[in-house]
Amino acid sequence: MSNIDIEKTLSSEYTSITKDILEVGLDSILDDGILKDFPLIGGFVSLGKIGITINDRIFIKKLIHFLYETQNIPKHKREEVINKINESNKYQLSVGEKIIFILDKADSISKAKHVGKLFRYVLEEKIGYEMYSRCVNAINMIYDSDLTHFLKTQITDFSGSIEKDGLINSGILKVVSAEGETTMGGSVFELKYIISEVGECLRKYLGDKEEDWNYLQSLVQDNSKNKW
Repeated sequence: MSNIDIEKTLSSEYTSITKDILEVGLDSILDDGILKDFPLIGGFVSLGKIGITINDRIFIKKLIHFLYETQNIPKHKREEVINKINESNKYQLSVGEKIIFILDKADSISKAKHVGKLFRYVLEEKIGYEMYSRCVNAINMIYDSDLTHFLKTQITDFSGSIEKDGLINSGILKVVSAEGETTMGGSVFELKYIISEVGECLRKYLGDKEEDWNYLQSLVQDNSKNKW
């Protein structure tokens, strides 16, 4: 899908993405003609429709979810922020190229939604582009259900949680110390960690906190014992 110019799409008017469009299946994403009015995407699809693969359809669906999250930002504001990032010469890839890589790597539609929602905050200049890049990298590194668990809970101690390793490996949790001892029989260390700046950013802008903390704590305990 590298023929899609995402920057030109973001710099155009696309305010007609409804929730009904988001719900269409992959088989209908081209056949129903829902993309014919999308700037550039529709043209690309009409020219190459016969050769469109399942991966292309998946990418287009992810892109639609991404655009849905950003469509309410005024066109001039999108252009202003994108130009500011590209003109900084700080990054190897343009904004459009970066988004293509991010969406292509996303292994679920929910991750594409997260990526789009965070980019909306970039366009609103609430999140810096570097922090955005770190956040979406963490999103694409972590297992979907682990991320969902992290975003939906207020828990800070994940020591008994099956999600812990994924959160550490993605950079959402940061190891600050390892306490223990080494003996002739081996080493036993207990990791101490905190939620990283990336994790705090994800919770702030994507979090959906549940209310029953005691119930969630019990789920973590059950999870550590492989009960569910």
